[in-house]
Amino acid sequence: MSGGSFDHLYTRTPADLMSGDYDEHLREMALELDGIGGEKAAADLRRMLADVVSTRSRLAHDIARLEHVMFAVEWWRSGDYGEERARAAAGVYERDYGRPGGGL
Repeated sequence: MSGGSFDHLYTRTPADLMSGDYDEHLREMALELDGIGGEKAAADLRRMLADVVSTRSRLAHDIARLEHVMFAVEWWRSGDYGEERARAAAGVYERDYGRPGGGL
């Protein structure tokens, strides 16, 4: 067999890894590296996977919080809502989550 045992992980982009489709390949490759004396590379792969999983979780949380205001702004800009509905959604978000620039 010529290559591809880990679905060509070395060619994957950050966006590919964010999909979750390669989590198991990363875990398996880390195990293989442990078995051949590549403990540092294995540890770095595990750290990278943990970072990706954590980022996916944070993004899901942020999207859930922002969903109603993003929806209102998108529909306002596409002409389906008036500006007042977008302003109202933004106002609710500001009331619930703090001042502008305060971060998520």
